[in-house]
Amino acid sequence: MRVGILARKSTAEQATSIDRQIADARAFALRNGWTVVESALFYVPEGVSGAVLDRPEFRDLLAAGKKRLIDAVILQTNDRLTRLMMETVTMVISLRDVGIRVYSYTTGEEYKADSPMDRLMLAIKGTVAEMERENIIARTTQAAFYRARLGFVAGNRLYGYDNVPAELGGKSFRIRCPNPAEVKWVVWIHERYDEGWGLRRISAELNRLGVPPPRGGRKGPQDWRLTSVREVLRNASYAGQLIFGARTRVIKAGKKVVVKTPERVETIDAPHLRILDLELWERNKARFAATAHGARHTGNQPRGMLTGNLRCGTCGSRMYVTGGRDKVYGCGLRHQGGATTCANGTKRPVDSTDSAVVDAVLRTINQPGLVEATLRAYHARTTASPDSDGRDSVSQRQLVLRREVDNLSRAIAQSTSDAVLNRLLGVLGEKEVELASVTSALAAAPQARRVIDPDLLRAQITARVATLADVLRRDVSGSRDALRELLSEPAKATAIRVNGSPRFLIRATLSPGAMFEAPSAFKSGGDPNGI
Repeated sequence: MRVGILARKSTAEQATSIDRQIADARAFALRNGWTVVESALFYVPEGVSGAVLDRPEFRDLLAAGKKRLIDAVILQTNDRLTRLMMETVTMVISLRDVGIRVYSYTTGEEYKADSPMDRLMLAIKGTVAEMERENIIARTTQAAFYRARLGFVAGNRLYGYDNVPAELGGKSFRIRCPNPAEVKWVVWIHERYDEGWGLRRISAELNRLGVPPPRGGRKGPQDWRLTSVREVLRNASYAGQLIFGARTRVIKAGKKVVVKTPERVETIDAPHLRILDLELWERNKARFAATAHGARHTGNQPRGMLTGNLRCGTCGSRMYVTGGRDKVYGCGLRHQGGATTCANGTKRPVDSTDSAVVDAVLRTINQPGLVEATLRAYHARTTASPDSDGRDSVSQRQLVLRREVDNLSRAIAQSTSDAVLNRLLGVLGEKEVELASVTSALAAAPQARRVIDPDLLRAQITARVATLADVLRRDVSGSRDALRELLSEPAKATAIRVNGSPRFLIRATLSPGAMFEAPSAFKSGGDPNGI
C-alpha cells in the first residue's frame, strides 16, 4: 500500500518535532510493509493552529488522493488533522471520499467514519483534542502573564532591545536589554515625529538611510513600512511600561484572528526598559491619538473597485488608493517606504482605471458564443474518455506560454523605445491569443464530471453573466466583491510608457469556475495600450 505522511506542530516549544513525527510514521509504515511516497510528505508550517481549517497542506493531501498517488496517510493522532471537534469527522470523511485511509502510528488504529458508531468515536476524539487546545491556550496565557509580572520577556523580540537569558529559582527566562544600535533609531523616530514629520516621511527617510527594519530578513518585511513606524510610536515599553493582555488570538470560522480583550489588560512598570524622555513620549502619545493614523478605524469601505484586487507588477505589493480630491492608484510599498523600496512610481486615476477594467471584463464575459462554447466544452468533458497524455501535453504548453507572457510583460515594463514597445505589445497579443486557445483546449479535455441538464446549465450561465454585468456597472462596493470572485488571483499593474506618457498595463486571469457552473477558461489582458 502506498502511503503519505502528515505532520504538524503549532509552536517551536512543543517537544514533538516535525522530523520526529516523520521518522515515527516511516517506522510504522515499514512495520506494516507499506511504501512511503516521498512526494506525499505534508508538513503544516510551524505556528499554524490545529483549529485553522484553510490549510494548503490538507488541500494537497486531498489532491494526492484524487490523483491516486497514495492509498492512506499516516499521522501521530487525529489532532494533527484538526483540534476542532466538529471538523474531525468531516476531514476524515473527506479523505476517505478520495480513497485515503487514515492511520495513527501512536495507537496503530485506523480512523473510520463508515458507521454512526465510527463517527461518534471520532467526534469524541475531536472533543478531547479541542479541550486540549483550550487548555494549551489557557496555560500559555497564564505563563506569559507570570513572566511579564516578574519583568521577563513574555512575547517576541521588540525592536530596540535584545532578549538576554536569565535565571530565577533554577528556571530559565529571558530579559530585555537595550540594543544601542537600535535605541538611537527609536529615539530618532520619536524626535522626528515630535518635529511634525509624518509616518510616510519617516519610513521613506529610514529606507533611504538604509536602516535595518524590525524583524528584517527574518519574519518581517525587508524595509520600513508605515506599520513599523506606527508600532515604534505607540509601544509604551520605550517609556518604561509593559501593557499586557490587550489582545489575544482566537479561532473564528476555522481561522485564527486577533481580538481586543480590554478586561484582561495589565499595566506593569518596567523602568529598566525606559529609553525615551517621558515628556517626549507624552507629547507624541497625544499627537498620535489626535491624528488620523492613530484614530479608531470607522470601517468605511476604501474607494476604488480594484482595492484589494490589484498588485504592483514590479514588486508584487498591493496597489493603494492615494491622493486628496483626485484619487489615484499607486504602489502601496512605494507609498509606505519611499522610492528606494519600489521602482514603480506610476500613478493613474481611480475612476478611469476602474472603468477601463470593467470594460475589459464585460467584453470578455459578453463575447459572442461564449455560453455555447462553455456548453460544448462541458459536454466534451462529460462524454469523452479521459486522455491523460493529451491533457499533460496541453498543460505543459500552457505553462510555457504563461512564462513567455510574463517575460514579455517584464520586457514591456523596461522598454524605453516606442518602436520596441509596440513590437513587444504585438507579440504579447499573439501569445495571449494562443494562451487563451490552449486554456480553452485544456478546459475541453476529457475529464470525468457530473452530468447536468444542458438547458438548465445554459440558463444558469446566462443568468450569471447578466448578474455580473449589472453588478460591475452598479456600484464600487458591489463591483469590488464581484471582481474578487471573478479573479483567480489579484490583477497585476505593470508600469509602461506610451508615447512618453506613463500608463499601467493591467493583466488579470479570470476564474471561470467562479463565474460559471460549467468549466471554461479565458484570459483578459486589458487595454494593450495601457490604462
